[in-house]
Amino acid sequence: MSKYYCSEMCNRVAYDSMQVLGGSGYMRDYACERHARDARITTIYEGTSQLQIVAAVRGVCSGTAERFIAELAGQDYEPQLNDLLSKLAEGTKQLKKTIAFVKEQGTEYMDLYGRGLVDIAIDLINGYLFCGQASSKFDMAVWSGEGGGTSESEKVSMRQRKAMVARRYINTNASKIAALAGLVCSGDKSTFTDYEALIGPIPAE
Repeated sequence: MSKYYCSEMCNRVAYDSMQVLGGSGYMRDYACERHARDARITTIYEGTSQLQIVAAVRGVCSGTAERFIAELAGQDYEPQLNDLLSKLAEGTKQLKKTIAFVKEQGTEYMDLYGRGLVDIAIDLINGYLFCGQASSKFDMAVWSGEGGGTSESEKVSMRQRKAMVARRYINTNASKIAALAGLVCSGDKSTFTDYEALIGPIPAE
């Protein structure tokens, strides 16, 4: 899961950076194009993202991920994060429902929608990890970055900042989890049943 998530995320960041920089990001005169090429290989070597998913989805459907999520859910968190924890609990219910549906459909269906299942599990795990960071007993004031760090008024509590990150991540991904769960539970097997019609005629040599 870690290899899959990190390699896919570094590709996304590198691609978005290139988009922001426009033509300059694409030219070899600038470091961005090298970062994009370096990021791309991470989804290929040491096992492609697809192979990571094939391995990870077995752990998701066998209950390994579910037990780990339950362990994370049982930890102590700050009371102000309760609304976020409720969203994660709802996402966990959706994951369990989705896993049950996939198991009824068989192994081929699990492989077909493996990426959706793994993405849901990762989003839930990351959400709890963010909440854990925001509940750390250690705290200190950090620069907010608004004015370049010139006065004490520009500082913010590190735990408060981490809570902001957790809130943004969990709220953003709640709708994504619901959408992925709906997609996986759609029962659409047209990739198997209508493959030839969907892919079109293959030219004969």
